[in-house]
Amino acid sequence: MTRLQFRVLNVTGAILILSLVGHFLLSAWNARLGSQLRNTQTYINNSSQVAAVLDQLAKRIALGSETEPRLRDLLIKYGLTVTLDVQGKKKSYP
Repeated sequence: MTRLQFRVLNVTGAILILSLVGHFLLSAWNARLGSQLRNTQTYINNSSQVAAVLDQLAKRIALGSETEPRLRDLLIKYGLTVTLDVQGKKKSYP
């Protein structure tokens, strides 16, 4: 084996080792990013489900605010505006 062959072999081995280490680092980084993505998707899916429940809750509070002024204060406090169809008329609650 000549000196040139020895050096080429060593350089090639070093490049392969560096690429292997890079592969492991990128794989770990990709796994971490995938985990964050799954967590974000779960958060978005859960918030979509909760949004429907909160909308219904706001409607019920608005209906109850006809007789109970404290419920109207709740709507004002949290900045909720609800428009309901009451007896064929559209009525807006703050």
